[in-house]
Amino acid sequence: MTLEQSSQAAGPGTVFTKGFQRATSSPWMLLLPVIALYALVLVYPLAWLLGKSFVTETGYGLANYAQVFDTSVFASVVYRSFVIAIEVTVLCVLIGYPLAYVIHHSPPRVRVIMTAAVVSPVLVGALIRSFAWIAILENRGIINSSLVASGIIEAPIPLVYNRVGLMIGMVNVMLPFCVLPMVAGMRSIDPCLISAANSLGASPLRGFIRVFLPLSIQGVSAGALLTFLLSLGFYITPALLGGRKDSMIAQIIQVQVMNLGEFSIAAAMGWLLMVVTILLLLAYGRFFNLGTLFGSQPK
Repeated sequence: MTLEQSSQAAGPGTVFTKGFQRATSSPWMLLLPVIALYALVLVYPLAWLLGKSFVTETGYGLANYAQVFDTSVFASVVYRSFVIAIEVTVLCVLIGYPLAYVIHHSPPRVRVIMTAAVVSPVLVGALIRSFAWIAILENRGIINSSLVASGIIEAPIPLVYNRVGLMIGMVNVMLPFCVLPMVAGMRSIDPCLISAANSLGASPLRGFIRVFLPLSIQGVSAGALLTFLLSLGFYITPALLGGRKDSMIAQIIQVQVMNLGEFSIAAAMGWLLMVVTILLLLAYGRFFNLGTLFGSQPK
């Protein structure tokens, strides 16, 4: 009996099973659809954008990058973006660490509820939350109306379309991305170490400072880095809640594309932002585990 006759005798189900077993014998064969999808929706657009950043009026070159670095406005915007991202990161760490500590030490059911409460705002779009903050912080919003009605202030306080509103909105959006890596880092800490410190005479505060806090630094650094990177390239909340003096990199890129039609310069700005992001990730990976950025427990 020939091979073709044996295949027909075995039936289509057997042929499919053998073909599947042959494909699964090589794990890379199973990854081909995923690799093709990433190449189509991620690698190709980034490569096209990179090529576009070198297109000039006379051909190809580094003129777009030179123009970006020669523009004083771009330098001031980059500086402002870094300052705002650092401020948001510091506030998220200061607010998020006690919250992550409480979540970590809560009973399992309470921990699930609190984690869901932290994550649930992510399910609501940043655009909707930004408009909600405008309604809350504006002159006739809940805060100013309550303060004026109670006699604490005589006139509304400007809380929106300035740095105050920008910080409130961005901290609200970025806080979950800071808390979750912290919780993951705290869960990797062996509770026996804390018990050992207490048994050796350390007070709860001393045990926290000398044992728990140093061991949780990796989770804190992961949450801080993730918050900083997301804040650096954020667009919606700064555009809606910030003022003219609070423009960030993403807003300048939007102006270059939509208002000025300088797509090549915008592509150069976008790639410079991506290079900064990659360098920060590599610097973080030099000292810490990159897996903690995505919620995995550090080893």
